[in-house]
Amino acid sequence: MRVIDAGWRVLAIAAVYAVLFLGFELLSGTRLSLQGVVIGVVTGAGFALVLLPLARRLPYRMRTRVIALFVPFYWIYSLSNLVEAYFLTTISHAKLTVGAVVLAIPILAVSWMIAWLFPAHPQEPPVRGIWESLSQRPLLSWVWRTLLAGLLFAIVLQVAGVAWGPLISRYYHDPAYIAQAQIANPRRRRSSSGPRRRSGASSSCWLCCRCWRWFAAAIGPPSSPWAPTLP
Repeated sequence: MRVIDAGWRVLAIAAVYAVLFLGFELLSGTRLSLQGVVIGVVTGAGFALVLLPLARRLPYRMRTRVIALFVPFYWIYSLSNLVEAYFLTTISHAKLTVGAVVLAIPILAVSWMIAWLFPAHPQEPPVRGIWESLSQRPLLSWVWRTLLAGLLFAIVLQVAGVAWGPLISRYYHDPAYIAQAQIANPRRRRSSSGPRRRSGASSSCWLCCRCWRWFAAAIGPPSSPWAPTLP
């Protein structure tokens, strides 16, 4: 696939994601800004570039390709963050559940566009099915490889937390930021509805638009400086 051909496809995906991102921003009450447009476009382009190699190696039907892209993308970018928010913040469980559904929409759209715009490399038939490919290794082999990957991730996360912690520690001594992110604080427990009341739809949109910002500072290993704020 030539660079120019791949380039316009990446830009198309970036544009679609930016429109969805800005739409959530508007619904949450945030005014449009050049910064928001840039963030949406750059993020969408990043998604396309990161998932492009995987899309080109999935010689399956469209539905299977979309699912294979969507599941890891959704877990890494949104769902895992919301699972951690379930334990680390005072955001209500209802808002997190609705947020998980709403956040799946742009991710599903991007996954579908990547599967559509970046077809798999042509392969000689017959093409093995995904379950047949997985069965090439015994279950025990998949288990130890998965556990090893998880262990390496935990180690890297701890090391990154030690380096990253001093850079963000000031946020966790700022009462305004703690209130905005709704980080659980045993010294000042608030109701799950938060300091301001919103409608269900408005709250969900607000959560969706703020989730990635909150995660950038609120999620880290136990060695991070925000650990004392946990319940």
